[in-house]
Amino acid sequence: MLLLGYAVEMYLKAGIAKAYRGCANEMFVRDVKYRFGHKLKDMADELAFPHRSGDAEHFVELEDLVLVDARYPIAVPDDGSYTEAANAQTSRIWSSESYDNLCSIAQRVRDHVSRIDSESSNPASLQSFNIDEDGYLAFRVGGHLPPRITYRLSTAMKDMNLCSAEDVKALFDAKVHHQVLRYWDRAWIYEDGQPDRGKPKTSERKRPSAV
Repeated sequence: MLLLGYAVEMYLKAGIAKAYRGCANEMFVRDVKYRFGHKLKDMADELAFPHRSGDAEHFVELEDLVLVDARYPIAVPDDGSYTEAANAQTSRIWSSESYDNLCSIAQRVRDHVSRIDSESSNPASLQSFNIDEDGYLAFRVGGHLPPRITYRLSTAMKDMNLCSAEDVKALFDAKVHHQVLRYWDRAWIYEDGQPDRGKPKTSERKRPSAV
């Protein structure tokens, strides 16, 4: 049970590592730990995993396997028996149908992640730009992921109160940076490190409903 849940989690985190190419390493480490953790569906959504009917429930089941069912000793009620408690916990993967469904989603996640940035028919384009001395913008498109733009505001921009995504967009020239600007309105846009109660976090600035 634990290995099945962990397999899906590791496949998804391998995909997150690909999606975050060009971003600061501390952002990746922070988000894997705090933004995603064991949230399998959130990671699948981040990778534009093609959901089927029932997938959301299966991700919840797999998450429960990792966080609860296979992690802690079985709690037996005072008026119950260990056998009954164990049976209740493992019943979700007892039947061949239930187990096969969870194995199937694990296979589909693995196949989806393995395609990211690995097929010549859908190559990824990645670009990185420095913003002043301590800011950056990372752009990626293709590779079986939606277009993504991640930026960190520079200290100079913050001092001038230029803190919006549109302020960042204005830094780029249509002739020189035509690919970034071409995809700007279709991209998933994130800000790396916007302080929240004194701690840096990733803020989702825009995610178009259709890409």
